Amino acid sequence: MRAIGHFELLDKLGAGGMGEVFKARDTRLNRFVAIKLLASAHERSAGLGQMGTQAGASKSGTRGEAALGPAPSNAARERFQREALAIAALNHPNICTLYDAGEQDGRPYLAMELLEGETLFARLARGPVSSAQVAQWGAEIADALQAAHAKGILHRDLKPGNIFITQRGAVKVLDFGLAQFAAGPSSDSDAATIAGAAPPAPGVALPPLTNPGTALGTYAYMSPEQARGEPTDARSDIFSLGVVLYEMAGGRAPFRGRTSADVTAAILMLTPPPPSTLRPELPPKLDDIVAQCLEKDPELRFQSATELRVSLRRLAGASSSAPSSSAAVPAAAGSPPSSAPRALASTPAANARPRPWLWPLVAAAVAFVVAGLAWWRLAPQGASAPPAPPHLQFRQLTYSGQVLDAVLSPDGKFLVHVDNSPQGTSLHLMSVANGSDAVIVPPSAACCWSPSFSPDGSLITFIEGRTLKTVPVLGGAVNTLAIQACSGAAFSAAGRRIAYIGSTAKSTALVVANRDGSGARVLHAAPTGDGYVSQCFGGAGAVTHAPSWSPDGEWIALDLAQQNRFTRIEAVNTADGHVVDLGPNLNFGGADVAWLPGGHDLVFTAPIPASAPPQLWEQAFPSGRLTQLTSDVQGYTNVSVAANGELTLVRSAPQYSIWTQARAGGAFQQLPGGGADQDGVSGIAWTPQGAIVSLHNYGGQVQVWSASPDGSGAHRLGDVALPNGTFDLLAAPNGDLFFSAIYEPDSVWRLHADGSSLTRMVQPAPGAQASFPALVRGGSAVAYWYAEKNNDQTLWEVPVGGGTPRQLWSGYIFADGIAASPDGTRIFAVSEGPNQSHQPVVLTLGPGAPEVKHIGLNYFDIAQPFGWTADGRAVTYLHRTGSLDNIWAFPIDGARPYAVTHFTSMNIAAYAFAKDGRLAVSRGSVNSDAVLATGLAAKPH
Repeated sequence: MRAIGHFELLDKLGAGGMGEVFKARDTRLNRFVAIKLLASAHERSAGLGQMGTQAGASKSGTRGEAALGPAPSNAARERFQREALAIAALNHPNICTLYDAGEQDGRPYLAMELLEGETLFARLARGPVSSAQVAQWGAEIADALQAAHAKGILHRDLKPGNIFITQRGAVKVLDFGLAQFAAGPSSDSDAATIAGAAPPAPGVALPPLTNPGTALGTYAYMSPEQARGEPTDARSDIFSLGVVLYEMAGGRAPFRGRTSADVTAAILMLTPPPPSTLRPELPPKLDDIVAQCLEKDPELRFQSATELRVSLRRLAGASSSAPSSSAAVPAAAGSPPSSAPRALASTPAANARPRPWLWPLVAAAVAFVVAGLAWWRLAPQGASAPPAPPHLQFRQLTYSGQVLDAVLSPDGKFLVHVDNSPQGTSLHLMSVANGSDAVIVPPSAACCWSPSFSPDGSLITFIEGRTLKTVPVLGGAVNTLAIQACSGAAFSAAGRRIAYIGSTAKSTALVVANRDGSGARVLHAAPTGDGYVSQCFGGAGAVTHAPSWSPDGEWIALDLAQQNRFTRIEAVNTADGHVVDLGPNLNFGGADVAWLPGGHDLVFTAPIPASAPPQLWEQAFPSGRLTQLTSDVQGYTNVSVAANGELTLVRSAPQYSIWTQARAGGAFQQLPGGGADQDGVSGIAWTPQGAIVSLHNYGGQVQVWSASPDGSGAHRLGDVALPNGTFDLLAAPNGDLFFSAIYEPDSVWRLHADGSSLTRMVQPAPGAQASFPALVRGGSAVAYWYAEKNNDQTLWEVPVGGGTPRQLWSGYIFADGIAASPDGTRIFAVSEGPNQSHQPVVLTLGPGAPEVKHIGLNYFDIAQPFGWTADGRAVTYLHRTGSLDNIWAFPIDGARPYAVTHFTSMNIAAYAFAKDGRLAVSRGSVNSDAVLATGLAAKPH
């Protein structure tokens, strides 16, 4: 392994005309970095192509063991030094950080922050982005430029290839190799920058890299003055950013031509059409911002990056932060609240594990499904128009990107949050005022779901496994309040009683008890087949808080998930246990109900419609009328309320990408794309021809894409609108694609290999569900999990070409998904054992009833999704420790389990084996942090 200083070179990430970039390990600090090594004169003259400066920018997996080669030229050294000085002068979250600089064997190097994600160039290769995303990324780029301009540094080569989108969705500006340093006294204002101030050292400017009159940069992104070789200032960078904004919004560059001369002529003479002529859905304000950036005369452009940033942030607020006037939605006519629970079909709710949808992916048990159904109008006919919703202001509280849950103390001074890590989950206490953070409960596999505060703020309750526990707010002895618990505890206003969700034999129930856990009794049990959303119903790590006790002590509010996958808000009377059903259908997505201080309204988070990111909603009590409080491109979950009306939420923007192996057992390579599009999260498969097909999420719309294993040739298959909630993608030997979709009702669907002829394979009976397809009998049939209205959950099959479904097995199967062996002769499933236990089994198919084999796999040690190794000898599953997932195999012949992958970071959403044993994996992070929301307290009630 080649070493440069105290850095061990690992993988080559890219190469270009100026040098090479390697992934490396800093042996002193034991962290990964990116090493940018200046190329020799010979290497540059050979034309290595455009260099990808960070992880994900290159398809190369070459080890860094080559000789360093001859020393570079003096001019190249000056440019390399210029980049080092520029980055070193800047400390900004949207500019790649420089850790170190040095020289070895006559070749300079830079040690920089190692980024994972993709360049904006790679992202735009898949098409334009939403106006909200243009505003967000554009504002971040402008903020980075402002930081550089304030130091007298002009970038001069801003383009999509020099802008990086991290897996957390943040922007990083790269490559200051053409930066210009101005002379004069230092200044922190854009005005001084425009005047040519603020050099790296007072009064000293770096010499020009070229003679006056020479154009530097990339032709398509140059300002007119830059293209003419004239002196430039900060407004030149603003023009370049305008070109980038245009390309993000419109999907193409504003200035085009067959040659560089044609492009330059277009920049100097032509005015491009507004981006909205290419995409009519774009707001006119975005057209205005882009037009002002692209003014030929610098005096008519935005005069500073600050001005541009403010305009973009206003655009972002108008398009994504403030709800529209139609956000308040009335309740369904003829649907008054019911005072009695409904008797619905039966299924073991306490043990059921329905799949969560694609958003928010903020739980340690990350199951990935997007859901979809148009939602009901909710208010009585003739109801008066509700007042306009308040405009909330947000302040980010945490910055780890791994916050799974967060609850605000009653006085609003402290935040208790659950953090994810490769060691497990841990419980933290943070001061809202100063950000100081302390670990209360250290990380472990079972810690610490569904936290809540006591009314006096002295205790925190949480779930560990199925045990309800308390811990003093400053840490100390952990005590047990209850067993067979499914949620944290809600306290009455006086703090003398608690309420929590408990597990019963067939369902879940709302339990009330004394503060110390004594005197527990069931106040109200969920109907058999339904369940209260909690750690027992919805899956371990589901987004669930404790029930919420009203300020007057008369009601306890919580979420009821029904067998048909709809979620409704209920309020249970504490005196007699009768129920007020507030509705509406929340698409199995309602979570974290909380009373507002006045006791007249509730807030919760839910995706409405289910294909959208979950947002914050307010619900009037007892009318049930809804008002949408947020409308953002990012999702919100885990709402909690302080006595002053301030809120905390967890804001998430999951980032997932596809990784593949060039050979079985070899290193993994990240494919271009992914990030916010969450490539492959809800399904990935290998076609018979060896291509990779996957499900991508583009602005809430799920699409099927195909690509070569190295990511080349990526294209969408067909233009058919897929059903909502598409997941579990399979590719049959004949090339047909199969998948599940929920809320339609749940069903199994087929597409032809070219993405055409969408066909529903199964039409479930009313109240029934069909999900989790698996190819069996050599790929001639599709097996699937079928839940009937009468509580029977078992296996059925249907021919791949269509036909009459038939029951495959009569045994009871839990909703954990199934997996078929590569030859389709065996199925792995989780069946019901004694006392409703979960028992992993392998079914061997034949002409009659399948042979059932109970394998020695502990259900509580495995996580979805399930699969088989390519040789069909072992069942595969995820071994999950907090934010780290790896694929493990359990040989069905009784041999010891073994690790298939050896990742050291990130969760896994989906995976698939090729026939030769290669893996394709969708990996990423939850990218979630706690935010404080203010402005709701001023709302009249």
